[in-house]
Amino acid sequence: MAAKNTQELSVNFITRDSMSDSEFNALMEKGLLQAKEDKSYPVNDVFNKLKQELQ
Repeated sequence: MAAKNTQELSVNFITRDSMSDSEFNALMEKGLLQAKEDKSYPVNDVFNKLKQELQ
């Protein structure tokens, strides 16, 4: 059985209620532009890459 990775992650999530309307709108605009430019990745690929980086 493989050993579990016990490395702690320090993550600061930004939530909608902690953002101003202008910050939220800028974030949504950036995401929309990325989608229109086809700058997205399948979720499975993203998680697989993250798992590899943690090993």
